[in-house]
Amino acid sequence: MAEFAVLGVLRVWEGRHEVPVPAGKLRTLLCGLISRADETVPTATLARWLWDDGEPANPKAAIQTYVRRLRDILGDERIRTDIGGYQFVADAIELDLAEFDDLFTKAREADRRGAGHDVVAMLDQALSLRRGRAFGDVDGEAALREFVWPCEERVLAAYRLLISWRLRHGEHADVLPELSRLTGQYPLHEGLAELIMLALYRTGRQADALARYETLRLRLAEELGADPGVALQDLHRRILNLDPTLNAPEKDPGSAHSIVPRQLPARRLVLTGREQDLAVLTKVLSPATGRGDGPPITIVTGVGGIGKTALSLLWAHEHADEFPDGQLYLNLRGFDPAGEPLEPQACLRRVLRDLGVAASAIPSDLDALAALYRSQLADKRVLMLLDDVRDSAQVIPLLPGTDSVAVLITSRNRLGGLTAGYGANTLILDVLPPAAARTMLTRHIGDDRVRRESEAADELVSRCAGLPLALSVMAARAAAHPEFPLETLAHDLRDEAGRLDALDLGELPASLRAVFATSYRALDRGPARTFALLGVAPVPDFTADAVATLINRSVVSAASDLRALEAANVVRQHAPRRYRMHDLVRLYATELASGLTSHLQRQEGLLRLMDHYRYAAAIAADLLDPVEPYRRPPVPEPIESAPALPDQDAARAWLDRECATLLAAGLYTARSGMPDHAAHLSSTLMRYLDYSGRYHDALELHSAAMEAVREHDPGAYHRTMWNRAYALVRLGDYSHAQSLGQSVLDFASRTDDLVLGTSASMLLAVISDKLRRSDEQLHHIENALDMARRSGHPSEEGTALLNLAYYHEENGDYEAALEALDQAGNAVRDVPEAGLDNWLLSARATVYERLGRCQDAFENYRQALVIARARANLGLQVEVLNRLGGTARILGYQEEAISNYLEAITLARNTGFRHEEARGRGGLAQVYRDLQRPADAAHHAEKAIALHAELGSLPSSELRGIAGAPGE
Repeated sequence: MAEFAVLGVLRVWEGRHEVPVPAGKLRTLLCGLISRADETVPTATLARWLWDDGEPANPKAAIQTYVRRLRDILGDERIRTDIGGYQFVADAIELDLAEFDDLFTKAREADRRGAGHDVVAMLDQALSLRRGRAFGDVDGEAALREFVWPCEERVLAAYRLLISWRLRHGEHADVLPELSRLTGQYPLHEGLAELIMLALYRTGRQADALARYETLRLRLAEELGADPGVALQDLHRRILNLDPTLNAPEKDPGSAHSIVPRQLPARRLVLTGREQDLAVLTKVLSPATGRGDGPPITIVTGVGGIGKTALSLLWAHEHADEFPDGQLYLNLRGFDPAGEPLEPQACLRRVLRDLGVAASAIPSDLDALAALYRSQLADKRVLMLLDDVRDSAQVIPLLPGTDSVAVLITSRNRLGGLTAGYGANTLILDVLPPAAARTMLTRHIGDDRVRRESEAADELVSRCAGLPLALSVMAARAAAHPEFPLETLAHDLRDEAGRLDALDLGELPASLRAVFATSYRALDRGPARTFALLGVAPVPDFTADAVATLINRSVVSAASDLRALEAANVVRQHAPRRYRMHDLVRLYATELASGLTSHLQRQEGLLRLMDHYRYAAAIAADLLDPVEPYRRPPVPEPIESAPALPDQDAARAWLDRECATLLAAGLYTARSGMPDHAAHLSSTLMRYLDYSGRYHDALELHSAAMEAVREHDPGAYHRTMWNRAYALVRLGDYSHAQSLGQSVLDFASRTDDLVLGTSASMLLAVISDKLRRSDEQLHHIENALDMARRSGHPSEEGTALLNLAYYHEENGDYEAALEALDQAGNAVRDVPEAGLDNWLLSARATVYERLGRCQDAFENYRQALVIARARANLGLQVEVLNRLGGTARILGYQEEAISNYLEAITLARNTGFRHEEARGRGGLAQVYRDLQRPADAAHHAEKAIALHAELGSLPSSELRGIAGAPGE
């Protein structure tokens, strides 16, 4: 339904959207037509309102143009052409002016009947609709005279009726602040002057009342050349003569009636997955639990649509019996898309009336209202639910002065002022976990339908991202069309551009976009712009450093904006100084960014953000692995907002925290026309991803980067190809990796790139080893060693010699293996942090084991494992654990062997290192055979053989024998 608000500046809503009407003549024309709703307004009248005496040559044609534009905005049916003019059709709309007139009429009827409580309630409600001067956009002289001021006079008549009623009931002192405000706005209004003179006289201020009259008389004479009216002159005379008939009636003592309010709205039908949150509320609010040490004030907060009101109402209903003096409920409309937040005075007046205080005894001053309110609640056991609070200032006057009253507050803002100043508890609601979300959907549409279309139901749950309002909207759509498959609804949610449209039932409370819009409009300008730009950031979370580059402001400003956005619950700080958005909130922010910024501005912001990640990742990678800078692209130009990383530990910790974000940035740049950034991130992160065992992530990043630079940069293309081949080796795809490695080696040979050639040859040597191709292995190792020595990089030479030692060990030439290891150690002796020490320890331990020096091997493996764990090198950890397990088995340390193998298998499965999983299962099978546990031995042997078959490598004959397979 369309909504029009004119008691203030013009605002129009159509369903979930606020409809923008351009300022100027269009607004004046629409306001004038609304002021005569359902009446035909002659063209001549419209022309007078629009131009006063300065009409254009053809006003009728101009008005036709304006009407056409209004119809484009509002729809053709809203403005009807009639004989000689136009008519605003008020069918099927909500108009605040019509609601005001209806309430005012009923209040006058109630006043005639003597129903005082109804008079005050209806006038309060009517006047709460006012947001400023009626038709606040209009300023033409004729328009002001003919429809603005007449409407304002109706509003002032309502004020006068309310104040007159209160004067009749002895509230002369209480009405003075409001009268002073009104007479300041309307200094020539004689009706208001009468009321303030009478109020002043009744408070013993005769001189002030007479001075008011004299001031008004002089202004009327000067500005209008007129004298005060007869009624005002008569009142002046009576005040001069101290007429006893002007004396105030005795004030109604206003004693409270025996009213126990039961105001809780109906609880929501469906609520799941909130058991822990309900328990928290019970602990801090329920009188039965003692409530802990803090005051019984709790803020339930979270993003719009998270279910704050539903949770609070459920708890309130379940615990209502614990509050025998009543339950009060107030909707403060803090984020109401169709209205303004309630003022504390209006809230207090309503609560006092609901508690049975006579209207005549209710003051107007805020402090007096709050004092009376606290007195009424003293020592009563009451639950007060304050729903949809805008900010702390709105609710602080409503806090009772006694701990016997439990206050439950819902708000999209964190209300830090209540927490800091009043010790309020805070319960931040998170999204529903998938199981609870599915249960919620099931309760809405039935278990049979969900089970029958299980896959589509799961997709609905996933696309709604755990937001209860989104689930409720989709469940309502499903219930409205029980014959439609759920797949239809799931399809509507797949397109991100249209997802918010699908999550809309056409009514304000059931529209995700409208809910998010009210949160956005409550933000200050700076945080609002930052919020919109965050919608285009293609990363899962962000820090102030990153946001500063995106919005092109200082880190201090970015941090301030993020705190404001967190307080408004549109972002969440899920880890220290790391923020993220709910998926659906991000979609809304993306829509905003498209409307508030140009494509160029968004692209510039994204480029700055990707520059930030590229630079920071390069700094971290150089600290993590300082001996391989030649493998990576050079560090880009410094970024002001880059994080401070003093040492290797800090770099590793930063990479761990930022890994998901860096991967997202790499994939985005690869797929969005930023090939240099993609290739840079691929090569920069290669070693870190390998150490961390993130082989699947590495494969995805390197593959995307390789495709991005395929036609862009041959060198970067082959470097990312090597990165991809390395990840494939870790994942056991040797055939594909070998093909890529050979292509890289061919390119390196053509371009005389010794570093890339060394890497390609060593990779091919590793593949040949896995495939048991000994001759090829030795050829590639010798080729790598030659190129490494010619390149002049000691760490490359040391790595090639290490691979040579492995070759000799596997072929039984242990003396040659030890010699190669000694040469490798000498090659990197003068290279700090070469990173080969743990590999050399492991390789030497393997040779010792072959020579029968098992205890020496065992100790070397242990030292290598300590170093691998300290450096968080998961790949090396898995290899050393498997080798340590084998040595422990030989030494008879069977329990330690089992522990080592199991840890290796777990790490290998988590990382996708399938070759080492096969090795670990094979070793574990042999330990179980030694322990005479044939079933366990056969189980792991079969698993190992299956993995070897997938990898194209050969398990040992001993292993096949354990599994009962025929020998070679």
